Amino acid sequence: MKESKGAKILRWNIGLLVNMIILLCLYQCFQVSYDFAYQIFGANSKSQDASLSTTIVVEKNDSLLEVANKLELLRMIDNKYAFYIRGKFSGYDNKIKPGKYTVNQAMNNEEILSKLAKEEKENEDE
Repeated sequence: MKESKGAKILRWNIGLLVNMIILLCLYQCFQVSYDFAYQIFGANSKSQDASLSTTIVVEKNDSLLEVANKLELLRMIDNKYAFYIRGKFSGYDNKIKPGKYTVNQAMNNEEILSKLAKEEKENEDE
C-alpha cells in the first residue's frame, strides 16, 4: 500500500520535532555540565563584596563534605558538591585543620580551601 503525500509530510514533521527535542535536551545537558565544571575549576566567588564575611568552626572530625555543607548553609559558596570535588582534586581532603576561620564571599573555592588547610586560626575565646 502506498503512503499518501499528507502522511509522508506528517511523518517527516514528527521526525523533525523529535530530533529538535533531542537536540534541545542535549544542549541543556551540556550547559548544566559546563556550569558545574566551571564551578569546580573556575576562580569564581559568591560575590565581589569582601565585607560579607562570617566565621566557620571546623571540628576535629569534620569531613570535607561536612565543611562544604557548613559553608553552603552560611551562604559562602554556591555549590557544596563543586567545593567538595575541587577540594578532592586539589588534595585538600585530608589537610583541613580544625579551628575557627573567617571567610568572605569574595573568596573563591581555592582561597577558602587554602585558608582552611593552613594553621591561620583566629582566637577561639570569642
